Amino acid sequence: MIASKYLAFIIAFYSVIAFIIIPSWRIITDKEKKKFAIFLFSIGFMIAAFYPNISNVLSRDGYMERSTYMTSNVIFFIAAFSVVVIAFINNSTERTTFMVKIVGITLFTICLIMQALVFISNQDKESEYDSLNIVNAERVLESGRGNGEVQYTLRYDERTGELITDDYDPKYGLDLSLVKVDLQNTLIYEEIASLKEDRFRENLKIILDESPEYFAGHKDTIYNFVKENSSLNTKDLKKELLKYAEKLNKDAFVNTNKLQGINSDSFCEQGKSYLEKNKDLESYRNGILKNLEGCNWKGKELSGKELKAEFLKYFSYFKPAETRHYRRSIDGLGHHVAFMKYLPSKKQVVELGFSYKRYREFVHPTSVKQTIILFAVIFVVLVLFPLFFKSSLVNPLNNLLSGVEKVNKGDLDVQVPVKVRDEIGFLADSFNSMVSSIKQARRELQDYAENLEEKVKERTQEVQEKMEEVQRLKVQQDGDYFLTSLLAKPLFYNANKSKLVHSEFMLKQKNNSSSVENIPI
Repeated sequence: MIASKYLAFIIAFYSVIAFIIIPSWRIITDKEKKKFAIFLFSIGFMIAAFYPNISNVLSRDGYMERSTYMTSNVIFFIAAFSVVVIAFINNSTERTTFMVKIVGITLFTICLIMQALVFISNQDKESEYDSLNIVNAERVLESGRGNGEVQYTLRYDERTGELITDDYDPKYGLDLSLVKVDLQNTLIYEEIASLKEDRFRENLKIILDESPEYFAGHKDTIYNFVKENSSLNTKDLKKELLKYAEKLNKDAFVNTNKLQGINSDSFCEQGKSYLEKNKDLESYRNGILKNLEGCNWKGKELSGKELKAEFLKYFSYFKPAETRHYRRSIDGLGHHVAFMKYLPSKKQVVELGFSYKRYREFVHPTSVKQTIILFAVIFVVLVLFPLFFKSSLVNPLNNLLSGVEKVNKGDLDVQVPVKVRDEIGFLADSFNSMVSSIKQARRELQDYAENLEEKVKERTQEVQEKMEEVQRLKVQQDGDYFLTSLLAKPLFYNANKSKLVHSEFMLKQKNNSSSVENIPI
């Protein structure tokens, strides 16, 4: 477990450099307008790198259930690489096809949806397994006879304080002392949950005061909780206490995992150090250390493994009956799924163990079906999707692409067939019109090129004729000007000698003739 943590820290350190520092530098220095793509890539790789590390540590310590860890890992991996693939498809300059984009995005989307459906299906299957085995356990207890499903039955009787092992086979190799502590804690939980609101605090104190030795840590923690919430009424106090028991059980499970990760050879020193470093464990520390003198437990010298087992009993889970839990043999080879039943009339808690292998066989058919469905969906997306879109999407696009390539080579006799009047059909029709326009323009241009010399001669002849006509008109106009000046000269003589009357002459030429009008002023 320690090696796993160190490996997680190394991977996390590498991930910080590779997926935060370097991408941030690339985003700042990028000049090709790919900052958003780099950002999406870094987000995808960060999710794929950081979440498994964080969830692995949480799972190893017990903060997260192993099933939740595995399921969430798959979901986050698919989500992360979906982001990476989508960013690559939309921003890559590599040569790809339209179908690759459709199939790629569809595949990752369906995988995400399938994973969510599988998770829901598995949760329903787990609930079904719990319900069936609880009913099976109740039938065994009612009939008093075992069946092929129940492998062992262990009873704890509060009246005698003994663990009854009449229906238990020693070949299963369970740690019966730990089982006894678990049954005692569950019995206390059920008794607290069944207390009436009347005199709840007094009856709670009686139950806690009569609790066994290994419940000392839980007991002091509950006392502190009741003291801190003394202002609550009885109903709310009971409700909050049972809710707090869930947190208490979770914390106990986490501490159990951390203590189990300590090497047995040095458990005495490291175990005590762990208790002393964690201030939240004061209640448990007091109950444990009062029995510990040096490395001797109650005056007896124990091995590190045995001492660890004594420590762990103080952190035994504290949860209601009918909650599924798992048992492992001392040698670590045997595994069982167990359920407890509380019998208030007999003041007993009974644990019934079922084969873990049968549990795997129960969920296996559903997992096989889910796997088959997943592969079928992948086959449909990868193989049948291109066939589905072949006539409506792939072929029209290929025809249009082929037409573009021919036009690029200079072939203007291309005519792309339009089979469907959709967006691609509109593009093909527009392409055909464009090619026809280009072809017509080229034909006219060629015609101009071939007849250019003749047309230049025609235009030159027209210009010369116009120039000659202009020249003739100019000669005629010059003659008119000269004649007019000769006629006007004697007429412009001013014979007015009067000092009182002043007269001047103005020459005006009309636009429509060459005549001159003599206007006295």
